[in-house]
Amino acid sequence: MARSGTQAVRERVHDVCAQAMATPPGTRVLLALLCVCTAALAAVCVLFSVRAENAPYLVLVVGLSWRFPWVLFTSAFASSTWLEFFLYAVSVTAAAPFLEAQWGMQELWLFSVAVIASSNVVTWFLGLMLGLLFRNEQILFATHWDGLHTLLTGFLVAYAQLVPEATLPYLSRLRARDVPMLVVTIANVPCFFGILPRFLPIQIAWITSWIYLRFYQAHPEGPRGDSSDAFAFVLWFPPPAQPVLAPVFNTLHRLAYAARLVPRNAGYMDLELSLAQAQRSGAREEAERRRAMALAALDARVAPAAASPAPA
Repeated sequence: MARSGTQAVRERVHDVCAQAMATPPGTRVLLALLCVCTAALAAVCVLFSVRAENAPYLVLVVGLSWRFPWVLFTSAFASSTWLEFFLYAVSVTAAAPFLEAQWGMQELWLFSVAVIASSNVVTWFLGLMLGLLFRNEQILFATHWDGLHTLLTGFLVAYAQLVPEATLPYLSRLRARDVPMLVVTIANVPCFFGILPRFLPIQIAWITSWIYLRFYQAHPEGPRGDSSDAFAFVLWFPPPAQPVLAPVFNTLHRLAYAARLVPRNAGYMDLELSLAQAQRSGAREEAERRRAMALAALDARVAPAAASPAPA
C-alpha cells in the first residue's frame, strides 16, 4: 500500500533529525552560531527597517564597530542574505566534521576563533587605512563586512595541510593543495575593481590560517605547528616563481622571528630554507605522520560511500 503524504513527511523529518544528531558537537555549535547571528541580523533589519551596515553591533563596520569588540567574532556568523546563509550552512556541514575528527572539538573551536578574529582585525585595520587615506566615508561608515568565508578559507588551508594530494569529487585533476590558491586568485579579480567586502577577507584568512597551522597549532604529541617541507609558504606559488620568492620569504621569516611574531622550533632554524638544505627533524617527521593519518581517515570515510551499490 502506498504511503500517505503525512507519513512520507514524517519519515523525511526523521531522517533530517537523524542526520543532524549524527553531526559532531563542535560542528553543531558552529551551525548554531550561524543560525542565531543570522536570525538576529534579519530581525534587526526587518523590525527597524534598516540595512545591515546600520547594525554595527552585529556586522563589522569600520567606523562604528570599534565600540563593540564582540563583532570581531559574531560578524562572521551573521549572513546578510539567505542565499549566503544556506551556502555557509552546507559548506560547514560538509567540511568541519572531518577536521573535528582529526583535531577534536576544542581545537576546531580554537582554530575557528583564531582565524575569524585575526582576519577581522586585519580587515578592520586595512579598511580604516583605506578610508582615511582616500577620505572615503563609504568604506568607513556605509560598508559592512560579514560572512563565514574567512573560516571556510581556513578550512581549505587545513585540508591542503592534512590531505594535500587528495582529489576533489568530479574534479580529479584538482588537488586539495591547489584549491586555496585558486580561491584566492578568483577573489583578487573583484578587488581590482574596488569590490572589497566578501573578497579581501578571503586573502587575509588564507595567510592567517596558514600562520596558525604552521607555527601555533597545538598537538597532543610533538611540537606546535607543522614544520614539514610540504607546508612551506613558498609552495603555494607556481614552481617557476618559487626560486624568486624563496629569498623574500626567508627574509620575512627572519624579521618576524626577530620581532617575536613567530616562534622558532627547536632544531629548525629557518622554515623556508629547509626546502633544500636542512635535514629532516623529528618535528617534520611528526607532521608527516599526522598528514598520513589524516589521509588514511579521509580514505576510510570515502571508501564505503564509493563501494556501496546503487539502489535498484
